[in-house]
Amino acid sequence: MKIVQGRTAARNYVQNEFNKWQHRIQRCVQDCGDAAMDKMPSERNRSENELNKYIKEAEGCTSQCFTKYITILPQLSNKIVDNLSNKKM
Repeated sequence: MKIVQGRTAARNYVQNEFNKWQHRIQRCVQDCGDAAMDKMPSERNRSENELNKYIKEAEGCTSQCFTKYITILPQLSNKIVDNLSNKKM
């Protein structure tokens, strides 16, 4: 029974860490969209070129989010392995 509990705790820990990582990406992407929306003029005063400009800005920002959080994956993996090895979950 203790082995099953340990595996369940380990699985939950890993799942929680990756959920937090994914949530950070989602927040970053949301911030990109919010920043683009904040810069946009009202719909009545906005041209298609302006709209495309802000869409491209949001896409570039989103790309930076993914690059940033993919880059920290090895560090996150090392942390998870270390905590599982030392049972500090």
